[in-house]
Amino acid sequence: MSKITLTASIKQFSTQQLIRELWERVYDNLNDEEPQHDPTLEKLPHYEKDSLRQALEEASPVYEKGYPSYEAVNDV
Repeated sequence: MSKITLTASIKQFSTQQLIRELWERVYDNLNDEEPQHDPTLEKLPHYEKDSLRQALEEASPVYEKGYPSYEAVNDV
């Protein structure tokens, strides 16, 4: 298998893309039985991560355009 290495600047990503990525990381940490290792999220109490997830969801126009919300993902 070949390996390709790319260098990217955070400025290359839209705010919507960054919010979506952060929401997915927080959601994974809260809901996955085996979440990806994330030292920053692991230090936060559950209620702070959930508040962060909610704020990201509410602040993002991405979710207004058909992306799944927490409720849709969890059949709430």
